[in-house]
Amino acid sequence: MSDPASVLQALKPLVESLEHAKVVYYMHVAATCIFIYDHLTTLADEVEIIWPAPWHAGKIFFLIERYLTWPELLLTIYMELADLNSHVCHNIFAYIAWSIALALVVTELILILRTWALWGGRRAVLISLGVLLFVVAIVDGVIVADYIKNTVFIRASAISPTLKGCAIKSSTRRIAIGWILVTVFELVIVILTVIKGVEHFRTGHAQSSLIRSLYRDGIIYFVYLFVLSLGNLLCIYIAPSEYVVLFGVTQRAFNAILSCKIILHLQAAARITAATLTGNDLVSTMPEFSGTSAGGQKRVTFQDMPKARGPIHTYTSEWFGGTSAV
Repeated sequence: MSDPASVLQALKPLVESLEHAKVVYYMHVAATCIFIYDHLTTLADEVEIIWPAPWHAGKIFFLIERYLTWPELLLTIYMELADLNSHVCHNIFAYIAWSIALALVVTELILILRTWALWGGRRAVLISLGVLLFVVAIVDGVIVADYIKNTVFIRASAISPTLKGCAIKSSTRRIAIGWILVTVFELVIVILTVIKGVEHFRTGHAQSSLIRSLYRDGIIYFVYLFVLSLGNLLCIYIAPSEYVVLFGVTQRAFNAILSCKIILHLQAAARITAATLTGNDLVSTMPEFSGTSAGGQKRVTFQDMPKARGPIHTYTSEWFGGTSAV
């Protein structure tokens, strides 16, 4: 007969693994609840601003960020609650991983357009950031494919009939490289934002509510995401293997929340700026959705803006629903 102490010692790694999996589950539930709460509290703004807008990049990016997140979060919870075989677990995991990778590219595109606007529509800024994002996306794609290939699931009920969901048997920590690249790219965005911000504050252009919104959203966005990225990397490299996926879904949820808020805040700031715009203000950083609101009132577009002194560059209008005058 086996020694009870020996049996308990042998079961200790399994018990610890199940405890770690429970922490991951709670983290994913929390991220899902935060995302649902944010969606409900901003749904009225979405219906008023986004839905009536024409199908240009601003609207498309917003909807991808907003609605691609739902299946990711719900499938993540489903994986942890349903009794699934290892093959189904791996297929769902692969979908979630690729979906997150795609959504992160869209997030960075939104940041590129915002930074491009701050830099006065300079082609060099757009091309440089576009090329950098392309390289990051390709490398991340290779890393995600490797991550999916090397992540092995087992049916949790195979461990104990009382358990449900998918249990990770083994994975790779190389996914951290992908998150590092994303963090570095966003650091470049912040550096460009700070450089232009110093210039705008020195020249007095930062008095515009729109420009203040651009800087505020950019800095807050980076601080939140940097903290999450740091936590993600620490979990991947230091924490037990079950924690490799701990912050990934959470970071994705906050990516969606913050990038959508950037677009919504730009619309609110654009309306304020349009109402108080003077001849010396900057209108070139205003990515406004054109169209008609649900109440039948015409929205402010680039064409409706008062003329500034000097050339007006509506370089963001094609991306966000106006007509380019460039």
